[in-house]
Amino acid sequence: MNHSTGTAIRRGGTSTNSRASMMLIGLLVLQLSLAMFLKLSESQYQTVEPTAPLLTCDTTKVDKVIVEENDDDGKSKSRVVFQKDKGSWQLPETFGLRTPTAKVGQLLDLLKDLKKGFPIATTSGATERFKVSPKSFVRAISLYEGQKDPTILYLGSSPSFKTMYAKSSSSNDIYTVDLMPSQINAKSANWVDNSVAEVIPSLIVCLEFESFKVQKAGTTWTMTAHDKTETLPENVALSFGANVSNTPINSVLGTTDKPEYNSGHPELSYKLTLKDGKSVTYRYSKSRDGNQIVLKTSDNNCYFEVDESLLHRLKGFSAESLMVMKSEAEKAKRAQPPVQGEMPDKVKKQSIPDATNKTPIK
Repeated sequence: MNHSTGTAIRRGGTSTNSRASMMLIGLLVLQLSLAMFLKLSESQYQTVEPTAPLLTCDTTKVDKVIVEENDDDGKSKSRVVFQKDKGSWQLPETFGLRTPTAKVGQLLDLLKDLKKGFPIATTSGATERFKVSPKSFVRAISLYEGQKDPTILYLGSSPSFKTMYAKSSSSNDIYTVDLMPSQINAKSANWVDNSVAEVIPSLIVCLEFESFKVQKAGTTWTMTAHDKTETLPENVALSFGANVSNTPINSVLGTTDKPEYNSGHPELSYKLTLKDGKSVTYRYSKSRDGNQIVLKTSDNNCYFEVDESLLHRLKGFSAESLMVMKSEAEKAKRAQPPVQGEMPDKVKKQSIPDATNKTPIK
């Protein structure tokens, strides 16, 4: 073998060994990369529990809630604030009116029951795309517990019917939750308690209308009209009180007495006096265009819109109608069969012969 041939063989062997080494190194790098990917994936998902709650705060301790809604351009569309005060919920930014405690409770229960599932995205950049970022969201619910930082739930676009993208303020993980946009309402008008103008019927002791007055003295109800006083059966008086105190509102018009309300010319007014001595005056007026019935009560600064049927029902009461109710109540009572073991009134009124005044037997 000559020298040149040996050199060529050695060079070829070296080249082959070099390629084999590179392949081994590449394979090792691939294995390490795969191992690292699997490790990262494991660390990312091993703590994910599909049934874990999305929000970790204790909703039973929440004392303030803010619900916000943005339009398509990201600008604020509506907002409502709930504040808990002595066990009941108020609307501090809506004239301080109350909202049904049960309704706020339903909202909190709805949020408490939201589950994580598996995240569909985990990067901060994805929050803008799914509209769940602090600067770009469709709806946001802030839950406050005393002086602690709020827990915020961002709700984004809706991928399908009855679902929304969601993200909590404590993580960049984005989930799909079972929720409809209509279930998270940020319009304060939809949260006002429609019984805000009502009083508890059992607390009423006097009802004063323009031409008659019904009042309670001790356990007896009376009606005074045209300088004449009549007693009223208790069930008639209580039914009347329940009807008069049933005054649901449709909406809040504000605190300004506008000329179009025509409040200076009421269609109906009356006063209710309660057991504690407090009195509330109700004034109903028809707007100048005839399209609204406006209610103003003496214990509230707000003007309310109510159904015209409510005014029609209340104007139907009079001294004469109450006397008809009294007559029907007494007639119904007479028609009731006597209680077992009790003598009918007719028998009670019959004279019982004196047993000592018997005719001697002849």
